Parts: sequence; structure tokens; C-alpha cells
Amino acid sequence: MTAAEPSSSTRAAQERSDNDGITAMQGAPLLPHQEKNGAVFQQQQAPVPFGYGTGTYQPFPQRIPGSEIAYSKRWHVVKLAFQTASLVCSAIIFGIGLALGTYAEQWGDPWAVDIIFAVDASAAGLAILWTVAEFLALYASKERRGIHPGAHVGVQLIIVLVASLGAGIGGVFAVDFTEEYDEDETAITNLLRGLMRTLFAFSIILWIIHFFLFVRACVETHTVNATNKARRITYVRVPVPVPMPMDQIPQNLVAGQHPIPPQQNMMYGGHYAPVAQQPSAFPSGSQHQPAVPPQGYYA
Repeated sequence: MTAAEPSSSTRAAQERSDNDGITAMQGAPLLPHQEKNGAVFQQQQAPVPFGYGTGTYQPFPQRIPGSEIAYSKRWHVVKLAFQTASLVCSAIIFGIGLALGTYAEQWGDPWAVDIIFAVDASAAGLAILWTVAEFLALYASKERRGIHPGAHVGVQLIIVLVASLGAGIGGVFAVDFTEEYDEDETAITNLLRGLMRTLFAFSIILWIIHFFLFVRACVETHTVNATNKARRITYVRVPVPVPMPMDQIPQNLVAGQHPIPPQQNMMYGGHYAPVAQQPSAFPSGSQHQPAVPPQGYYA
């Protein structure tokens, strides 16, 4: 028995499948053809799984936009100048306090000087420690930015309060000492009077410097918080469904048409012989006649 020759439509379909073989390989993977109850299904592209898109993964930014500290070059220079002045003023307060204590002990009444020096030295020492920490932070930072302004608010407030207390106590003792020993024109008395006035003046200067730094730190903190609140971004991972095209009925399964041979797929080994032309399962004129079995054989 010889194999039935394929019709012209079958040969044309076979030629089209050969020409489109390379194009099909460049697309999504194809499913192998299946035969069920004599019907041949065309090869179709594998659908994209539900919930998965074709986009690339975008990693989260390492730094949230707007979280950086507000920076101004002009204010940075002014701040360095004020902090340097604070270091100099604090060093002068320590020097005057030590000299005042030494001469007061020689004069014979050092108790008042000890109180003034204790309060003023506390403010000056705290100012020195915090300023040195700020300079170290500036040196260690790659962006040349110091400590966060929120920390400056708390520390500068403490320095301002202690400096105001020292200036108040020093002013009261300086006025009282001047009134009490106004008629005493000895060298030691004049020296103590001058040292007390100088200590009071530098205590006021230290208070002004750190009060300015405190106000500026409050403004800078408010700016940073407002910027972060306006630019805050929240990343939420939500599975987004990907729309898929509806499956269509193959052309060869439309009622009244004959099945066509499968397309040759280069992904699978072997050769699929074309299917011989078969008559309709229910020819016209008969409603319940069985389909004519296919003639020929498969290679």
C-alpha cells in the first residue's frame, strides 16, 4: 500500500512552516503537538505564568531621597567661624579662671572666685568637648558634614543654660566686689576687679555664640524634617496580575475544515510525516455515519 499524496493546501502549509521555523525559534518556547481522537493540534507558544511580568528587577535605592542633611556652603563657613570662636573664648575663660583663683588665694578670700570659676568652667569645658566632636565628625565624613542638627539642638541648649548661669553669677559677684572694695586701690584688688569683669565679658560672649548656634540648629532641624516629610517614599511589594491573551481555537479545528499537519519544530528530534487528507467525520447527506478511516501509513 502506498502513502496518500498530500493535497496542495497541505504542501503549502508545510512550506510555510519550514520558512517560519527560524522565527518561531526566536520567540517563546513552543509546546509539542498532540494527537487526540484523530485531531491534530497546532503548536502554540507557552503562556506567561500569571503574576509574572517581563520587566527587569529594579533594586531599592540605598538612600531614600530627601533623607540627606540640609547643606549650605555659606552657613557651613559661618558655623566653622562661630565654633572656632567658641574654642578661643572657652580657652580664655579657663585661663582667666585659673589666674583669678590664684590671685584670690593670695588675697585671702577665694571662696567667691571658686563658685564663679566652677560654673563658667563647666560651660566652657562642655563647649570645647562638643566643638572638638563636631570637628572630628567633619574630618571623618566623606561629604564634610558634621553631626546631625537634631543633636546640636539638645547640646547647644545645655551649653546656653550653663553659660547663662555662669554669666549671671559672675556678673553679680563682679558688681558686689566692685562696690565693696571701691575705695581699695591696691594692686591686688585692682587686678581681681579687672579679672572678674573680663571673665564676665567672655562668659557673655560664649553665651551669645552658643545661643546663635542653638537657634540655627533649630532652624536646620526643622528644614530637614520638613524635607523628609515632603519626600518620604514608601515601597510596598504588591503582586500585579499580568493580562494574558485569550486562547483561540486552532484554525484546523473549525467545523467543516480538515486538520492540517503539525509544524516542524527544530527543538524536538525526529521527523513528523504529514497527515493524509481525511474526509469530514460527518459528511453531508448522512447524520450518523462514522468517519472514514485514514488511508495510507505514517513514515
